[in-house]
Amino acid sequence: MIKYQEVAKKIKQMIYQKQLSKGTQLANIDGLITQYQVSRSTIVKALNCLERQGVIYQV
Repeated sequence: MIKYQEVAKKIKQMIYQKQLSKGTQLANIDGLITQYQVSRSTIVKALNCLERQGVIYQV
């Protein structure tokens, strides 16, 4: 599995396992970089993937 897909899967699991409730903001990009120890482009790809799937929306 590609790294951004792994990150997207982990975030998606957190949401569906109710560790993040509806309306809760994710950490900012820098926070996600630190949390998942990946590059900025990996986080951006993961968030875009989740947005396309309708799991999150970006403001």
